[in-house]
This record gives sequence, C-alpha cells and structure tokens, in this order.
Amino acid sequence: MPIDRPYAYHKPSPAGFEKIQALRAAFSDVERVIRAQCPESRQRSVAITELETAAMWAIKSIVFNDPNSVVDPGLDAPVTVTTGTSLPPTMG
Repeated sequence: MPIDRPYAYHKPSPAGFEKIQALRAAFSDVERVIRAQCPESRQRSVAITELETAAMWAIKSIVFNDPNSVVDPGLDAPVTVTTGTSLPPTMG
C-alpha cells in the first residue's frame, strides 16, 4: 500500500496496535539486556540509539502497511512558510 501522506498521523488498526505492543515489549526487553550487560560507554549509547531507530522503523512498517490504519486528514494540511521571519539571536 503506497503512502501518499507519510507525515500525517496514521492510527493503527486494532490488529496493528497489538503488533506494535508486541514490538515495544520486545525492544524494551532488548534495551534492558543492553543496559544490564554493556558498560556505560559511547558504544552502549549508540546501541541504544540504534535500537530506538530500529523500533521506530519497525512500528512505522506496521502502520504504513496496515490496510485498516486510518490517516488523520487534519494533521498534514499544507503549511505556509513566510520569508523574512527573524529568528531570535543565538546565545553566545
């Protein structure tokens, strides 16, 4: 199922939500093992960050490929960007 609105909110179907809950539990278990077995280090932090990334993509794959997911029509309306808007100065 091609996704024509990838930035809109996609509400999973009940079956999709069950799959997401199972994935979240599994990813949480793996993170607990990493935290318990790996010493605090850059490598452990990267492993946890990559696990978070994998969880995001796994969940997204369920929702995007669930023919019964519902796309919220109101959350991906076009946004108007104006030019000449000043940003606050950076704190130096």
